[in-house]
Amino acid sequence: MARLIVHIGAPAAGAAPLQSRLARRAEALERAGACWLDASDLAGGRPNLDAMVKLSGRGEGFRARIGLRRALALCKPRAEICLGSSERLWWLEDPALIAGFAEGLRKVYERIDIVACLPRQDRMLVAQRAPAAAPRALTPAARLWGTEPRALPSWRPEFEGRLDHAARLDRWRAAFGADAVHALVDPRDAPEPEAAPTLAATLAGLAGLPAELFGPEPPLRPRRGIRAARALMAMEAREAGLGPRERREIAAAAAATKSGPSLKPSRAEAAALMARCAPFNARLEADWRGPDGAPLRFADDLSDWPEVGTDRLSPEAGRALRKLLMEMLARMTAEQKAAGLRRARVPRLGPEAGRAAGRTVGEVRKQAEWGELGWRKRIRRRRRLAAAGKL
Repeated sequence: MARLIVHIGAPAAGAAPLQSRLARRAEALERAGACWLDASDLAGGRPNLDAMVKLSGRGEGFRARIGLRRALALCKPRAEICLGSSERLWWLEDPALIAGFAEGLRKVYERIDIVACLPRQDRMLVAQRAPAAAPRALTPAARLWGTEPRALPSWRPEFEGRLDHAARLDRWRAAFGADAVHALVDPRDAPEPEAAPTLAATLAGLAGLPAELFGPEPPLRPRRGIRAARALMAMEAREAGLGPRERREIAAAAAATKSGPSLKPSRAEAAALMARCAPFNARLEADWRGPDGAPLRFADDLSDWPEVGTDRLSPEAGRALRKLLMEMLARMTAEQKAAGLRRARVPRLGPEAGRAAGRTVGEVRKQAEWGELGWRKRIRRRRRLAAAGKL
């Protein structure tokens, strides 16, 4: 029977580069008797297995569910060694779902290996701010951590389970067995980055394939940060209830300013977060070993965070945001009036609106009563009724 090796995440720990590398090396892998499980035939061309996990809700109501029928179809054996990757699997919390997934895979695979690459919690959350600020529909990062305009979201009770790497690994170990689950620390977050095992080398070792088959190992680079002004303005706009079109305009305006610092929390805020995560990481170090046999431990250096965080809008960025919001809200009012709807009250923002992250949001949220879904749907409905002669 065939063998399956699945990388399950976590986020901000090299999943996208790994998926790109394996997709580019698909033909070389095939010649070596291995297969990259490309889901393009069932999932609209997506080069990973994300299609088998459905995410819903946000905040405390966030849920991840796996469709077992689709998951088993996507993981169907196509070679002696099958490789797959989906960081959405990391968010499965229901032990029964994970156990059902394991039971289905055991019917078609002789051996199954689960691989997880773990980022340090503070760096993971900061890296997740970029997808959380994306102008498109809610991303997994926005669902999980919210769109509060800060470098580190304010602590909420549900974060405890989401940042406990050891507990998540334990769920997979209970379903697949202790010998089947392998974990490593992201080299960028390891105490000795250059000597730490890499994700691609770990997968190659488990598959019994030469590491060269996956292509050259890229040099270690820091995670790319998002510009503070762009992230904060985008998240402010989402919190204010503006629609995708308006958020794209704000993102474009913020991106036009290429100067400015990257979004970073203060060192004290990062230290406070890591203090909350210390019990989780102590259990991780005690219970888990990496591919090299060393305990899984994160570097404790916080020097990459500044003394004063860069997650506050400057007065200039605040004024630019205020201007954009006023223009967009005025346009909303004009469209509502043209459609014959009750005119929405344009908020009055004070001269200091936008100076600190959250202040503009508070004003707009209180006074702008027409969210995108509300007034746009009413306009469309009125136009349909007019076209049908029912007005």
